[in-house]
Amino acid sequence: MLPLLDGRFPASRRVLARTADQLAESAALLDDLAALDLARVGDGEGLRLAGLTDLGPARAANLLRHWLGRTAGVLPSRAWLGEALAQLAGAAPDRHPVLALGGVTLRRHGGRVVLAGPAAALPAGEWRWRSETELDLGGHGRLHFAPAVGEGLAAALLPPEGARIAWRCGGERLRPDCRRPARSLKNLLREAAVPAEARGRLPLLWLGDRLAWVAGIGVDCACQARPGEPGWRIAWQPWAD
Repeated sequence: MLPLLDGRFPASRRVLARTADQLAESAALLDDLAALDLARVGDGEGLRLAGLTDLGPARAANLLRHWLGRTAGVLPSRAWLGEALAQLAGAAPDRHPVLALGGVTLRRHGGRVVLAGPAAALPAGEWRWRSETELDLGGHGRLHFAPAVGEGLAAALLPPEGARIAWRCGGERLRPDCRRPARSLKNLLREAAVPAEARGRLPLLWLGDRLAWVAGIGVDCACQARPGEPGWRIAWQPWAD
């Protein structure tokens, strides 16, 4: 094609080269903007959903593309980004969209956008706990809840609709030790010597958007029963594969 273009438009090569330079400059500027937005919207290993949607559609898509490329090495299409943002922002509060892309999954979880491994590798399902003493998690295991005083999850914090039980997605943070700041579950699970193959199959208990308890780690400081207060001791019993 170039010889034909040269014959009809002698300046075509110079114009194409200039256009390529301009596109490269635009791409670099978009990457710089995404890096600035990531510094504002990033939250540990995920993104704050409210901050992402506040950016507006074009800027949010630019950030999401940049973050996915940097974090997971995948390059989503424009159509995929539009659909992902629509689902993440538009789904009802009790829904948790999951979008697959290049061997990873993008999830909305507790007001955040996080990445997990292949969807097939994670058990599916969510449950509501309303102060039962046992809760079967779809054949993957069972949670046991024992009334206590001054320890465990503060009973007064359980909302009328119950607590939400869901599997770990990745990027969550917890503060089990009131003397220390909140930390990523990734680091907490490593320190607790939880086997790597079990970390994606851990149930988490949420009170609204607050992560309150994690199997193998314990109760978040803000949700712990104080001395003399009714509480719940929670134990996780996974079934053998």
